Amino acid sequence: MTEESSLNSNLKPCACGCGLLIHKMDSKGRLRNFKMGHNIRSLPIEKLPSWRGGRNITRKGYVQLFSPDHPFADHHHYVFEHRLVVEKHLGRYLRKDEFVHHINGIKTDNRIENLQVMTATEHRIHHNLRDFSGRVCKECLTAKTYIDPKGRMRWRGSEKDGFLCHSCANKKYY
Repeated sequence: MTEESSLNSNLKPCACGCGLLIHKMDSKGRLRNFKMGHNIRSLPIEKLPSWRGGRNITRKGYVQLFSPDHPFADHHHYVFEHRLVVEKHLGRYLRKDEFVHHINGIKTDNRIENLQVMTATEHRIHHNLRDFSGRVCKECLTAKTYIDPKGRMRWRGSEKDGFLCHSCANKKYY
């Protein structure tokens, strides 16, 4: 028996189906069926130790659901629940330029009456709307609010130090 054939007799294909050849025995003489870590690949996702029922809450507080067939699922096959709720209500997938706004600001409240579809621009403008009615420039005493080309209202400063209008801020800082 040649050296090459004796080496091949100690190898067999990994049972996960990846096609890799593995040694039949590990270093302690135990029979092996999988390359290390490949035994989990053969399990359905619901049987994995990290499975939590297909519901996940992100660091930012949004709820994600396992949806492997969704065209906009992330690389772990999860989709934001608020998007799924709105898509079901509309009867179509949301476009990439459509955002879902939580009206009451609670990110886990995904009832359809709390969700509103907006474009990216509308969503950004909505979150930049603040009450500027009491602001007065500490330099020129004007109460005029500057709105930039993207629709954002601009003041410089803080409640503690006072505010500067757009023209005074430009004179002072630029």
